[in-house]
Amino acid sequence: MAMAKLLNILAIFAFSLAVAFYAALLRTAPDEPLVVHFDAPVWIALQSFVAQWLTLKCYQLLSKGQGLSPRPSHYIKVYLVSAIAFALLMSIATLPIEIAAGLQHIDGYHLLLSIATNLALHLMVGGVTLVLKVLDNHQQQAVALEREKKLALERQVALLQAQLDPHFLFNNLNVLSALISKDPDEAEEFLHTFCDIYRYVLENRERPLVPLQQELDFARDYMALLDIRFNGAYRLELPNFTQDAAALSQLLPPCTLQLTLENAVKHNQGDSAAPLPIRVLVREGEIQIRNPMREKAFKPASSGLGLANLSARSLSLCGRDIRVTKDEGEFCITIPLQRAAASKVQPQTAATTHTAA
Repeated sequence: MAMAKLLNILAIFAFSLAVAFYAALLRTAPDEPLVVHFDAPVWIALQSFVAQWLTLKCYQLLSKGQGLSPRPSHYIKVYLVSAIAFALLMSIATLPIEIAAGLQHIDGYHLLLSIATNLALHLMVGGVTLVLKVLDNHQQQAVALEREKKLALERQVALLQAQLDPHFLFNNLNVLSALISKDPDEAEEFLHTFCDIYRYVLENRERPLVPLQQELDFARDYMALLDIRFNGAYRLELPNFTQDAAALSQLLPPCTLQLTLENAVKHNQGDSAAPLPIRVLVREGEIQIRNPMREKAFKPASSGLGLANLSARSLSLCGRDIRVTKDEGEFCITIPLQRAAASKVQPQTAATTHTAA
């Protein structure tokens, strides 16, 4: 702010010097020396400051309720009102001084010339002031719009993340309830595993993105829970698991792999003798979760919430949608990853078509 004010003062003084020299050139004959009165730039600068102040004051008074994007006619109105006010004020302020000092012969022509000169000065100073005000309004409007988008995005992500906990909790408490009466020892083991997993969910529920390494570790723990829940009917495979720190530092929404594993289990039949393989492939910029399609004879009702939730969070946080494909009897979910150094949220309006589970 201080730098802007300093630049404004320097610009007005530079403008005043230029006008003073130009006026002196107009009054000087070709064979006469150039004479510039030292007080001329000072008076022009003072008048310029008054013109600028009046323009901004008129804008402030006439812009109540207009917001940051008034119509072009509003700026014209501000300009005309401030120009008239400036011409009258300068005439009232300078003419008595000229009369008292006897510096000018006051007549109608001189009065009109004085008003025309003041209007010309206001045309330049007030016009530039209004142009700068328009640019400032557009910048403020863009910042406000970006802030609103960010707040809306944060609210959307918070709402989507809030949907995960009840879904996760409901499924696993039902299993725990059944195990308590069937096998108390296995129920206790399930409870310990469940507590560790749910701790991860709670710790990361407020985070928009987490490192891939954490999600892979979580997937192993969650698969151990599924192993107890379904007696080894499903198997997690990490065929190209990498120890590359850069690859493992890529980011994705928390509990992403939980949703994809649940989706595979929900729609496909597993068997202890021939477990359903769920392969997680880590690639540059994306991760794929693949499984053979072994559709259950009895298909459970599906609300589509799981993949729809994942799609919305991926779009909001990573700027890209998930891809769901079915090819040669294999179901594949491809999830975009975000580089750790470029983890700024970038919402995207155009969504890629996806299939909700």
